[in-house]
Amino acid sequence: MARSSLKGRQYTIYVHRDEDLADWKKLCPSSMTLNGWILEMIEKGIDVIEKRSIPRINDTEELNALRKENLELKKENEVLAARLHQKEIQDALEQSQKPLQLDKQIVDLLKTGGFWPSTRIIANLINHGEMDDAAYTPTALEERVMKNANSKRRKAIKHTLQELEQLGLLELTPRGWKWIK
Repeated sequence: MARSSLKGRQYTIYVHRDEDLADWKKLCPSSMTLNGWILEMIEKGIDVIEKRSIPRINDTEELNALRKENLELKKENEVLAARLHQKEIQDALEQSQKPLQLDKQIVDLLKTGGFWPSTRIIANLINHGEMDDAAYTPTALEERVMKNANSKRRKAIKHTLQELEQLGLLELTPRGWKWIK
């Protein structure tokens, strides 16, 4: 029986099974009494519960700062996504206009008259008309075209020439391309 001075602080624990009490005794360090060890476990449990349920003031302030930063980053991400989408649309429009500009350049060049070999057309379009007829020799021009021309641009020029031929505006002769209309 407990002393009368301890009676108000006393609590009796009944374990569900005898094995539970045996397990607790095994877990209890030899330097402690079972009663002291149980009290220590209860205190540790209370500390864990308090830390989980009541955030510290610093944690609350930090959490609010992180939430604010997260909202700012989300807004910035939305703005950047909108800018990227606008840029993609603008690039697509520019790409769709390039073939039209290329077609116009080819048509303007061929409308000047005469026969135009493919290599001369490519060289003239790539050099923006800076070639004179005196400097033109097929092998030198072909070398220059291969060194300077972008393969995608060459393909686009050849594709445009073929389309214009299918439309009946150009004719391919042994001497080169000729404007018909």
